[in-house]
This record gives sequence, C-alpha cells and structure tokens, in this order.
Amino acid sequence: MIREMGVIYMIRIAACDGTEHTRSLLLNWTYEWMLTAGMEVHCFGVRDPEELEYECEEYGGVDLVFTEIEFENGTDSLERLMNLRIRYPATDVVIVTKRGRPYRSLFGIRPYGCLEKPLERKELNEVLAHYIEERRRIKFHFRYNKIYYAVFVDHILYLYHYNRKIGIYCTEGRYFECYMKMEEAEKRLAASDRLFLRIQKSCMVNVTRLEQFSATEAVMEDGTVLSVSRSHAPGSVGRYSTYYRAITTVRNKK
Repeated sequence: MIREMGVIYMIRIAACDGTEHTRSLLLNWTYEWMLTAGMEVHCFGVRDPEELEYECEEYGGVDLVFTEIEFENGTDSLERLMNLRIRYPATDVVIVTKRGRPYRSLFGIRPYGCLEKPLERKELNEVLAHYIEERRRIKFHFRYNKIYYAVFVDHILYLYHYNRKIGIYCTEGRYFECYMKMEEAEKRLAASDRLFLRIQKSCMVNVTRLEQFSATEAVMEDGTVLSVSRSHAPGSVGRYSTYYRAITTVRNKK
C-alpha cells in the first residue's frame, strides 16, 4: 500500500515466469524492496499468462506484472498480454527476457520497462523506484465485493455518491462502484494531477472531461448533464475559472 496524505493505496504485483527460480527472485526482491521503502504489497507468482488471466478474473487486475515472453509450454503470451492490457488498461508490464535478446515487437503492449536474465537486483530496484514515483498519483484504487480494481484517474468522468456507495463513471462507458465516503474519494483524487470539482454534496467531476460548465450545470464529454447545486456553485465556478485561465494562458504561449 502507498500512504499519501493519510490515504492508503493497495499495490498488486505479479511475477509471470515459467521458471520457479526467476519467480522467487522477483517476488522476494520486490517484497523486500517494498518493505525497505515503508510500503506493503501483495505479490504473487504465476507460471504463464493463462494463470495470470485467471488470477485477475478471480481477484481483480494487477498494477504491475513482470513477465517472460517465451514460455516452454508454447503459450502465446504476447496475444494474451495484449488482451490483458485491453481488459485492464491500468496494468503496467515489465518484460523479463534473456540477456541480449531483442523484443522490439513487444512495444505493441507498451511495456513499462525491461529486465534481462540473469536478474540483477540493482536493476529491479531501479525499476520499482521509478514505477512507484511515477505511477502512484495517477491511479484510483478501490475494492468492491472483495475484488481489487485500479483505474486511471484521467479515465474518470465523474463520481456520484448514493446509498453509501460511489458510482465511478469512466470513458468508453466503463462503470465501477465501491463503498467509500465522498470525502475519502476527494482526498485520493486531490493527490493526482487532475482537477476534480465538487459540484454537489454527492457529485464530483473531472474538469478535463467537461464539455461545458456553468453555475447551474456541468455537461460531460459523453453528453451527461449534471446539475450544480447552489451551495457548491461559487466554489466550483471559481476553481474552474482559475483552471480555464491557466490553460488559456499556456495555449496562447505556444
């Protein structure tokens, strides 16, 4: 878990490799690095992408997966990994390959990085440090029905609170929900690089996903129209105006 501003973030990391020795090194070294960094992490190993898919279906996606490409059982790992990225777009991939072997074609799955065998602990530590520094602020983590989820903050259109739940409306029609107070969600999103406006006691919108905004309503890019309450209008309009002026200034300088 990443603790930031009093908020806890779960980190799930998988080692997908046909060799037990490699899996053990990745899992042990990763776990020890996380402990040293003052974090907690759920690490698990699988023998191939098929097992990884099963794990994700049963318990939710992963944040980071270290994976081999050429498995001895002939598994078409590249295709499965690409499908995994489509289903869980917030998953980052680090390729683990034999030293000196080029895999330029793998950039179709946009790997986060690459490690070479035999593994070197220093290289793994550098990948983990860079990953945590870059990624911890841009994902929204939550659980629902004991399943773990992580979505890119940028993909969130708006959040709506009802019956002790938060509905998370995302791009491409994706929808999630979880038990969480609006105040907690607001604190988590405040740590990201996206501006969210509280337009009602029970609703918060992603400014970068707005088509129109006024003191009475917010029109999202998917066409959804949300009302702005009187009590929240002054603050949300003021923050939006500051944001719009800043964006306009930057655009004019280009």
